[in-house]
Amino acid sequence: METIATGSQNESELIEAELKGLMPSKAMVFYCCQGHGDFPTTFISSNVWHLFGYHPEEFMTDANFRVKHLHPEDQARVISQLKRVFRENTHSIEYRLRRKDGTFRWIRDEFHILKNDLGRPQEFIGFWLDITERVQAEKRLRENKKALRTLTTSAQEAVFMMGDDGNISFWNSAAEKLFGRTAEEAIGQDARKFISSSRFFELPSKMPRKETFEIDGQRKDGSPFPMEISLSSIRVDDRWQTMSVVRDISERRHSEEKIIQVRDEFDTFFKLLPDLACILSIDGHLKRVGANWEKELGYSTDELLIRPFADFIHADDLAGTLSSIESELIGTPHKTLVNRILCKNGEIKWFDWKLTVAKDRKLLFAVGRDITQQKLLKDTLQQYAGAVVEAQEVERRRISQELHDGVIQLLGVTLHRLRGEPTDHASAQIPQELLVKAIDEVRRISHSLRSNILDDLGLSAALRSLCHDFELRTKKAVKVQLEDLTIPMDNKVDLAIYRITQEALTNIEKHSDAALIEVRLWTDSSSLHLEIEDNGRGFQLSKGQGLGLLHMRERALSVGGATLIKSIPRKGTKILVTIPFRSEGA
Repeated sequence: METIATGSQNESELIEAELKGLMPSKAMVFYCCQGHGDFPTTFISSNVWHLFGYHPEEFMTDANFRVKHLHPEDQARVISQLKRVFRENTHSIEYRLRRKDGTFRWIRDEFHILKNDLGRPQEFIGFWLDITERVQAEKRLRENKKALRTLTTSAQEAVFMMGDDGNISFWNSAAEKLFGRTAEEAIGQDARKFISSSRFFELPSKMPRKETFEIDGQRKDGSPFPMEISLSSIRVDDRWQTMSVVRDISERRHSEEKIIQVRDEFDTFFKLLPDLACILSIDGHLKRVGANWEKELGYSTDELLIRPFADFIHADDLAGTLSSIESELIGTPHKTLVNRILCKNGEIKWFDWKLTVAKDRKLLFAVGRDITQQKLLKDTLQQYAGAVVEAQEVERRRISQELHDGVIQLLGVTLHRLRGEPTDHASAQIPQELLVKAIDEVRRISHSLRSNILDDLGLSAALRSLCHDFELRTKKAVKVQLEDLTIPMDNKVDLAIYRITQEALTNIEKHSDAALIEVRLWTDSSSLHLEIEDNGRGFQLSKGQGLGLLHMRERALSVGGATLIKSIPRKGTKILVTIPFRSEGA
């Protein structure tokens, strides 16, 4: 018995060794089984353990082992097919077999039936081939085909496919709407009927292919239209197919044409502007300049674009210019921007700029107007006004001195003589009182012509004294708010502020009939401000202004300032004087 068993084992090992040389793949398992009864397995190659996790003995000791491990969904089909195998000598069945770990592998079972002399099945000889990866790939392919068909059919954009012969093989509903042809009309037709570009048909030598370009399509009624087409090559049933996704770009083309038209119009307008028009980027470089830049400044366009804009700005104006640009970009624009630009020939020109920021706040549009002549004229007027004011002050001092040295002394001597002459007291009293009033008035006039307190104690003290004297003389209430000036002012500015206040109080006394006057003096980061307001009768600005207001404007102008006057009848008048601090080089 032991000898028989040993011989049987040796025979199996011999068969195993011979089969190993025949097996083209480790995924192939050879087997033999009897052709009658329960078809018990008589041999199975040892690599069944690597594929399924079972030892060969498990198959050979249990005749129904294989049937028990069939996938439940495959059992009925496999048994039905086995019933038909006896009519043929070879057969092939595909099914799933459960591995020891519980998972299933697809196998193709190919076998040959050996029959005895009576023609009855004696033995099955066959092999299992693991086809799991192939089956899964076929499943994925079917799913991909189904997904592709669903996607292209329901796509909002026109989609069609064609083979390498150029004939349409697929045409979705969006393509029907775009081209005006139904799928029945399009499928099988040459795509050249719908697309005239030869570039589109350069397919056979360029597979696989993926690109996007613009060409013209043709509708069923013969009308052309611009379209963007995206091509991709796919394999369908072992053949190349070109899938085309088409978009009607008529509206985009129209928009592009409008943009070009607007750009051309903008270019024309840009060239016609008499001022310095430019586009400035947030990196500080000019992106575009008008034709007048070269004419006004002498630089070529290339010279202007390659250098930062800051290179062309006068050094004393650079900080203010950059601050204005930054304020414009962050949404807090300055009212005005005036600066000096350096010309190529060394000349300096003044420009008044208007700035507008783009919506994305990455670009700044600017137009600069040459105000050099106006600036020179203003400076000349300012110098003239200053000279006039200086001449007036000299004359005031002369008159004041003459009043003091001459008229007041003469009146004093006269009063002294009247008091010393023995005359009727009553008749002498009236001339004496008139002389006293005359002397007081002449002293007041002399004092107003030149205030020593302005020279001795400064502007704030002089203004307080001026307002106090006015209050005592006129019995009108004066509210004074004077900020302590931390920035030293030019003597000419102090004098201008003093004279403007003096003139304003004189006008109020003569014309306003006000009960309350407010005088305010303060500074901010750039200017000195004087405000004089009363609650008097006011006046119509449109009816013209008297010499007093004109003198105030001249005084402010002489030190580079400006005067704003607001007046409402029966409500009062407000005078605002603003004098900018003088910067170096201004």
